[in-house]
Amino acid sequence: MSNWWEEPYFNTLWAFGSNPDDDNVGAIDAFQQWAGPVDGITDLSIGQNIIAIIDSGVRYTHEDLADNILINKAEIPNNQIDDDQNGYTDDYYGYNFAYNNGDPFDDSANGHGTHVAGIAAAAANDLGIVGTNPAAKILPIKVFDKNGDVSYSSLIASIDYAVIRGAKVINMSLGVAQQYELFYQAIQSAEGNGCLFIVSAGNDDRDIDQQKPTYPASYKMESGIKVAASNQDGQRVMEGGPRSDPPYSPRWGSNYGKQSVDLFAPGIDIYSTVNTSDIAYGYMSGTSMATPLVAGIASSFWARNPDLSASEVKARILSNVDVPEEAFDGDTVTGGRINMERLNQDKIGISSKISSHEFTSTTNSYSHVERWQKEMDITNWITPANLIFHDSDDLKGKTIIGLLSVDIRDKEKVVNDLAKDIKTDQEELKHIDFFKSMEALDHSICTIQLSDQDEAQPKDAIKTLFNEFGYTSFYFDSEVLI
Repeated sequence: MSNWWEEPYFNTLWAFGSNPDDDNVGAIDAFQQWAGPVDGITDLSIGQNIIAIIDSGVRYTHEDLADNILINKAEIPNNQIDDDQNGYTDDYYGYNFAYNNGDPFDDSANGHGTHVAGIAAAAANDLGIVGTNPAAKILPIKVFDKNGDVSYSSLIASIDYAVIRGAKVINMSLGVAQQYELFYQAIQSAEGNGCLFIVSAGNDDRDIDQQKPTYPASYKMESGIKVAASNQDGQRVMEGGPRSDPPYSPRWGSNYGKQSVDLFAPGIDIYSTVNTSDIAYGYMSGTSMATPLVAGIASSFWARNPDLSASEVKARILSNVDVPEEAFDGDTVTGGRINMERLNQDKIGISSKISSHEFTSTTNSYSHVERWQKEMDITNWITPANLIFHDSDDLKGKTIIGLLSVDIRDKEKVVNDLAKDIKTDQEELKHIDFFKSMEALDHSICTIQLSDQDEAQPKDAIKTLFNEFGYTSFYFDSEVLI
């Protein structure tokens, strides 16, 4: 690896401090504390150094990303065999949940996932730019199809996959309009597995505490950092504010929230890798760009301090922000912008402001599910009580997401027995075409594809899942409203 400042486009990275007049994250000063990009990281393969990019995919052949892709060496690409038996065929570079295959290549119109990946972890290789953790390993996970559509089942499965592959830092530069409780349960289960989520606050110029929320930023997360976007003047990006020169940025505003959003990071006119070719770079703006800046910084710090827990890393990051006078007052939990130099020096410990912030975990608490169910139309979910109102013909071909009872101790045995019975077409279970339990999420959540054959009786299959296997409810998969 080369030195950071030798990258050809380093002077475009205002967020790093390439222009000292811009309010930045202190990356250059942080970088200069080390002899090189890997200095202080004893093991590049540890989960704390792996950043899962859950997005539109990643152009993993890009000159500034290829060396940092987390290759699954136990898998042989394109042989149509699950060589490592992790449940995902041909996942050599990552996985594509949008099209259910092992190729997470970014085919989106704007190259969103590729841009995000470069901000967090572009290599220090004398080419292009550099990420906030140029030593990180990138795990590409594609959930958006080429039209920008995504389903809840893909989001849930992507989190499970990130945990299976060992990623401890999960970047989600996305936001959805509707609460979907099993999505929240998946996040909480991953938190229970020691993962740190970095999520975007959204670009609607609103207070997500007082106005319409956005998810996952509006979820209560023990080890999740929610990120708003700041500009070169150290202010929140606001809709109707001045355009940059040249005008790369559309008119938009960063979401904020004193209770829901944790901190700011630069998110306007960010230069990074794009997916049009292996040597292409470009500008994008949004909280989507601010988020991977934080993900890279978090990974860089955590890889050098691997004994810390995810919640401890979060607390260190939040307690070491820059707090410009009145600039972010009332907009976030910290009222500050992430600062990489202060974090690495960790001079001030955990402030009273942060220690008073509630970090209590709600992992494995299903009261949210019960409350959410009351708000849902009966056509959106199935329970033992309302199964009678669902017709088998209407259930044919549907994808449903199931929740296993918290009272079942050996969930792994239950789902293994179920998978075996489905595979051998046991009685009513023959009406199930596909079953996938989320192994890394404690098998609490599963995805099921019901048969669409003329003779299929999927209602009988669901009844069996309730009565014999301990499932408590099923929810119809749906396209996410962004």
